[in-house]
Amino acid sequence: MTKTTAHASLRRWRPHSWTQRDETFATFDTTANPNKPPILVDMDQILEHRDLVTLYRAADRAADGNDLADRLFRREPRLEGTPWYDNLERIVGMSIRCTCRIPDETFTLECPRRDTGNDTPVRNAGDHAPARSITVLAVLRRGNETRTLELDTDFAIIDEYEPNPVKAGVLVTADTKLGIEELAELIHDAVFEPGDERYDDSMATQLENAREDTHCAACKLLLDNDTAEAEAIRYAVQRRLAHLIPDGHTVRIIKHPGQECVEVNVWKT
Repeated sequence: MTKTTAHASLRRWRPHSWTQRDETFATFDTTANPNKPPILVDMDQILEHRDLVTLYRAADRAADGNDLADRLFRREPRLEGTPWYDNLERIVGMSIRCTCRIPDETFTLECPRRDTGNDTPVRNAGDHAPARSITVLAVLRRGNETRTLELDTDFAIIDEYEPNPVKAGVLVTADTKLGIEELAELIHDAVFEPGDERYDDSMATQLENAREDTHCAACKLLLDNDTAEAEAIRYAVQRRLAHLIPDGHTVRIIKHPGQECVEVNVWKT
């Protein structure tokens, strides 16, 4: 008799991105015992998207050598009832623990968020929202057994619904290895939500404006104020004006104090 091998296809889990929609599938031999079995993301309560982005970032930088982000998969109801599938661990809940530098205080963001009526200590900390540490507490369950996985990360967002990336209370830790573009992409994925195109700008315009806003927010978090301001201006000019400047020309833009208009000088080099 020929032995048949059962297989199951699971779809990799990552938060939805408005600029990247990857549909990645992986096939596993359900009769095997993989060293790094899949972990299902199976939370009953709908979380804020910004918290899902934080979870993925924490999994992506996990230092346990288990390629945790690559092991996260979506729940597949069609496989329920099969021993292989039912024995998989699954993330069923999470919270985010943050320790601030100014003041030195620890607080926990419940996911989904709970309105406690109290402001977190960094809401008014300015653009450089300080964090000594950020830890994602992911609750994993297998059968009747539950454990909590603590994942140190470098990114989280305080406010629940704020769509403005500069005002959303973005936290980064001092030891973050994120560059400006990487951080801007994380913030964009976490907070951007398009408006109804019948009443707002087109999707392309909304995305372009959002990229500029998130780049500005990332600069304010990672750079000193003067450098961040200069980089924001450079980025805006590059995105919005560079295509208007003929090759071989130099443009100088001067904003005089107290004047709404700007002085623009153009000469051929």
